Amino acid sequence: MRALLTQDCQAQVFADMLMTIGNGNYPVTENPDTITIPGNIQQATSSADLIKEIYGDGINRLTDYKWLLERAILACLNETVNKINHDIMTRFPGNEVLFISINKTLTEE
Repeated sequence: MRALLTQDCQAQVFADMLMTIGNGNYPVTENPDTITIPGNIQQATSSADLIKEIYGDGINRLTDYKWLLERAILACLNETVNKINHDIMTRFPGNEVLFISINKTLTEE
């Protein structure tokens, strides 16, 4: 997505690598469940570092939807996604509001 938005050739290389990994065609290490990430790809050491790298101090720009649409953090595990989401949500100003939804219709057709 970033490659399309910015026409950044490095982003295109990264996007291609992600597709190769997703298609199961990326070389694995001796452990078949492990890959080696190339050294030219920046790696965050913590979720706080990752959030700062992606959003910077832009947490004050939360109403700028175009700016937000250009940013995303992807993770392989739901547990990791939940932790990162929680870390980001704690940075939002104001009180937390919980909305309850229903996952089924009231009438069957």
